[in-house]
Amino acid sequence: MSNSCRCLRATIIASLAIFAACGNDTTQPPTDLYRNCVLEPLPLTGTAGAPVLTSAALECQGRFINLLATAVDPQGDADLQNVVQRIRVFEEPDCNSISREVTDDFVGSGVEESFGIVFEQGMDPAVFARICASSRWPIEVELFDVSGNTLRGRVLATVIH
Repeated sequence: MSNSCRCLRATIIASLAIFAACGNDTTQPPTDLYRNCVLEPLPLTGTAGAPVLTSAALECQGRFINLLATAVDPQGDADLQNVVQRIRVFEEPDCNSISREVTDDFVGSGVEESFGIVFEQGMDPAVFARICASSRWPIEVELFDVSGNTLRGRVLATVIH
Protein backbone atom coordinates (compact mmCIF):
# COMPACT_ATOMS: atom_id res chain seq x y z
CA MET A 1 0.00 0.00 0.00
CA SER A 2 1.41 3.40 -0.94
CA ASN A 3 2.18 6.13 1.58
CA SER A 4 -0.52 8.37 0.12
CA CYS A 5 -3.17 5.67 0.71
CA ARG A 6 -2.01 5.16 4.31
CA CYS A 7 -2.06 8.91 4.92
CA LEU A 8 -5.52 9.20 3.39
CA ARG A 9 -6.80 6.29 5.49
CA ALA A 10 -5.27 7.79 8.66
CA THR A 11 -6.79 11.18 7.85
CA ILE A 12 -10.25 9.66 7.34
CA ILE A 13 -10.04 7.64 10.57
CA ALA A 14 -8.86 10.68 12.53
CA SER A 15 -11.63 12.81 11.02
CA LEU A 16 -14.28 10.23 11.90
CA ALA A 17 -12.97 9.99 15.46
CA ILE A 18 -13.08 13.76 15.86
CA PHE A 19 -16.56 13.91 14.30
CA ALA A 20 -17.83 11.18 16.62
CA ALA A 21 -16.39 12.92 19.67
CA CYS A 22 -17.78 16.32 18.70
CA GLY A 23 -21.03 15.13 17.19
CA ASN A 24 -22.82 14.53 20.50
CA ASP A 25 -26.19 16.22 20.92
CA THR A 26 -25.49 18.91 23.51
CA THR A 27 -29.19 19.72 23.89
CA GLN A 28 -29.58 16.65 26.08
CA PRO A 29 -27.95 17.06 29.51
CA PRO A 30 -25.75 14.36 31.00
CA THR A 31 -28.03 12.17 33.08
CA ASP A 32 -25.67 12.02 36.06
CA LEU A 33 -25.75 15.82 36.39
CA TYR A 34 -29.41 15.67 37.47
CA ARG A 35 -29.16 12.30 39.22
CA ASN A 36 -31.34 13.15 42.27
CA CYS A 37 -33.89 15.34 40.56
CA VAL A 38 -36.60 12.96 39.29
CA LEU A 39 -37.36 15.33 36.42
CA GLU A 40 -40.45 15.28 34.25
CA PRO A 41 -40.76 16.63 30.71
CA LEU A 42 -42.67 19.75 29.75
CA PRO A 43 -45.55 20.16 29.54
CA LEU A 44 -45.81 19.15 33.18
CA THR A 45 -49.26 17.79 33.99
CA GLY A 46 -50.89 16.90 37.27
CA THR A 47 -54.27 15.62 38.30
CA ALA A 48 -57.26 16.03 36.00
CA GLY A 49 -58.32 19.67 35.98
CA ALA A 50 -55.01 20.90 37.44
CA PRO A 51 -52.94 23.65 35.85
CA VAL A 52 -50.37 22.52 33.27
CA LEU A 53 -46.90 24.08 33.20
CA THR A 54 -46.13 24.60 29.52
CA SER A 55 -42.85 26.52 29.76
CA ALA A 56 -40.28 27.69 32.30
CA ALA A 57 -37.18 29.81 31.81
CA LEU A 58 -34.43 31.41 33.84
CA GLU A 59 -33.38 34.61 32.12
CA CYS A 60 -29.87 35.87 32.91
CA GLN A 61 -30.05 39.66 32.87
CA GLY A 62 -26.80 41.30 33.91
CA ARG A 63 -26.49 40.66 37.67
CA PHE A 64 -29.94 39.07 38.02
CA ILE A 65 -31.76 35.88 37.06
CA ASN A 66 -35.45 36.37 36.32
CA LEU A 67 -37.91 33.45 36.37
CA LEU A 68 -40.50 33.18 33.60
CA ALA A 69 -43.27 30.59 33.46
CA THR A 70 -46.40 29.83 31.46
CA ALA A 71 -49.26 27.65 32.63
CA VAL A 72 -52.66 26.79 31.24
CA ASP A 73 -55.72 25.76 33.21
CA PRO A 74 -58.48 23.62 31.67
CA GLN A 75 -61.09 25.77 33.45
CA GLY A 76 -59.66 28.99 31.95
CA ASP A 77 -58.26 32.29 33.21
CA ALA A 78 -60.56 32.77 36.21
CA ASP A 79 -59.46 29.45 37.72
CA LEU A 80 -55.78 30.45 37.61
CA GLN A 81 -55.84 34.17 38.41
CA ASN A 82 -55.16 35.52 41.92
CA VAL A 83 -53.87 32.17 43.18
CA VAL A 84 -50.35 32.18 44.63
CA GLN A 85 -48.01 29.82 42.78
CA ARG A 86 -44.63 28.59 44.07
CA ILE A 87 -41.51 27.88 42.05
CA ARG A 88 -38.16 26.93 43.56
CA VAL A 89 -34.79 27.16 41.83
CA PHE A 90 -32.16 24.68 42.94
CA GLU A 91 -28.71 25.87 43.92
CA GLU A 92 -27.07 22.77 42.47
CA PRO A 93 -28.03 20.80 39.36
CA ASP A 94 -28.43 17.60 41.40
CA CYS A 95 -31.44 19.10 43.27
CA ASN A 96 -29.95 18.59 46.74
CA SER A 97 -30.53 22.16 47.92
CA ILE A 98 -33.07 24.85 47.13
CA SER A 99 -31.62 28.25 46.40
CA ARG A 100 -34.68 30.46 46.32
CA GLU A 101 -38.44 30.26 46.20
CA VAL A 102 -40.48 32.82 44.32
CA THR A 103 -44.24 33.24 44.45
CA ASP A 104 -46.62 35.04 42.15
CA ASP A 105 -49.94 34.54 40.43
CA PHE A 106 -50.60 34.11 36.74
CA VAL A 107 -52.29 36.89 34.79
CA GLY A 108 -54.17 34.28 32.83
CA SER A 109 -54.11 30.86 31.29
CA GLY A 110 -51.48 30.56 28.58
CA VAL A 111 -49.87 33.94 29.37
CA GLU A 112 -46.16 34.04 30.22
CA GLU A 113 -45.66 35.42 33.73
CA SER A 114 -42.51 36.95 35.14
CA PHE A 115 -42.09 35.72 38.70
CA GLY A 116 -39.37 38.33 39.15
CA ILE A 117 -35.78 38.07 40.28
CA VAL A 118 -35.01 34.65 41.68
CA PHE A 119 -31.28 35.07 42.11
CA GLU A 120 -28.77 37.92 42.30
CA GLN A 121 -25.11 37.55 41.40
CA GLY A 122 -24.03 38.98 44.76
CA MET A 123 -25.87 36.21 46.66
CA ASP A 124 -23.38 33.60 45.46
CA PRO A 125 -21.28 34.42 42.39
CA ALA A 126 -20.33 30.77 41.80
CA VAL A 127 -23.95 29.56 41.75
CA PHE A 128 -24.95 32.50 39.57
CA ALA A 129 -22.17 31.66 37.10
CA ARG A 130 -23.13 27.95 36.99
CA ILE A 131 -26.77 28.71 36.27
CA CYS A 132 -26.02 31.31 33.59
CA ALA A 133 -23.42 29.05 31.93
CA SER A 134 -26.00 26.26 31.57
CA SER A 135 -28.56 25.70 28.85
CA ARG A 136 -31.10 24.20 31.28
CA TRP A 137 -31.47 24.18 35.06
CA PRO A 138 -33.75 22.20 37.43
CA ILE A 139 -36.69 23.86 39.15
CA GLU A 140 -39.53 22.61 41.33
CA VAL A 141 -43.07 23.88 40.85
CA GLU A 142 -46.25 23.88 42.89
CA LEU A 143 -49.19 25.24 40.96
CA PHE A 144 -52.74 25.60 42.27
CA ASP A 145 -56.08 26.80 40.94
CA VAL A 146 -59.26 28.17 42.48
CA SER A 147 -60.96 24.79 42.12
CA GLY A 148 -58.38 23.18 44.44
CA ASN A 149 -56.45 21.28 41.78
CA THR A 150 -52.69 21.06 42.21
CA LEU A 151 -49.61 20.36 40.14
CA ARG A 152 -46.27 19.46 41.70
CA GLY A 153 -43.10 18.37 39.98
CA ARG A 154 -39.59 19.10 38.81
CA VAL A 155 -38.60 20.14 35.31
CA LEU A 156 -35.64 21.63 33.50
CA ALA A 157 -36.11 25.34 32.85
CA THR A 158 -34.47 26.76 29.75
CA VAL A 159 -31.70 29.22 30.60
CA ILE A 160 -31.87 32.34 28.44
CA HIS A 161 -28.57 34.17 28.01
